[in-house]
Amino acid sequence: MTRLKDTRNTVVRQAVDQIREAIVSGHFEFGQRLVDKELCELTGASRTSVREAMRILEGEGIIESQPHRGIVVATPTRAQAEQIYAIRAELEAFAGGHAAERASEAEIEALQEAVDRFGKAVAKKDLKNLVRHADSFYMVLLGASRDDVVAEMLGNLRARISILRSTSMSSPDRSPHSLVEMRAIAEAIARRDPVAAAKACRHHVEMAAESARSKFDEFL
Repeated sequence: MTRLKDTRNTVVRQAVDQIREAIVSGHFEFGQRLVDKELCELTGASRTSVREAMRILEGEGIIESQPHRGIVVATPTRAQAEQIYAIRAELEAFAGGHAAERASEAEIEALQEAVDRFGKAVAKKDLKNLVRHADSFYMVLLGASRDDVVAEMLGNLRARISILRSTSMSSPDRSPHSLVEMRAIAEAIARRDPVAAAKACRHHVEMAAESARSKFDEFL
C-alpha cells in the first residue's frame, strides 16, 4: 500500500511540475481555461492525478477557479506584481549580501555556471531556458546565503515569481540586460563584497519590475 501511495504521489508531483512549466513557458496564457482532458494528454497522468495537481497549483496562486468557467490560469494584477517585486527586492538583497560572506567556492562556481547557461539561452532567445536558468541561479544564491527563512519565504512565491520572470523576459530587450545584472551579482559575491552584492540584487529586481510593468500595460 505504501509503495502504491508513493508512486501516486510521484505522479502527482510530476504533473504539478509539467503543468506549472507549461504555464510559466507561455504554453497556457493568462485567463486560459484548463481542461482536464488536455492536461491528461500533456502530463500522461490520470484525471484523478491531474485534479490533485490542480489543487496544489491553485494553492500556489498560479491557477484559480472562476464561476461558470472552471479552472483558469490566474492573471496577476499589477498590485500583486508590485508587491511581489517589492518583497523580492528586500529579501534577495538581504540574501545576496549574506551569500557574499558565506558562499563556498563550489557555490561561487555554480553561480557562474548558471550565469553562463543563462547567457547561452539569451543568445538563442530561448524563453523557457531563460526562466529555468534564472531560477537555478537564485536557488544557488539562496542556498549560499544560509538564510533558511528567506529561502522559505521566497519559495512560497516561487511559482508566481517564475511567471512574472517569464513576463518580463518576454520583452525582447530584457534578457541581455538581465544577463549583465546577474553577472554583476555573481562577481560581487565572488569578490566577497556584501554591499555590492546586495546592491546588485536590488538593482536586478528593480529592472525586472520595470520591464514587467511595460508588459502589463500591453495585456491589462
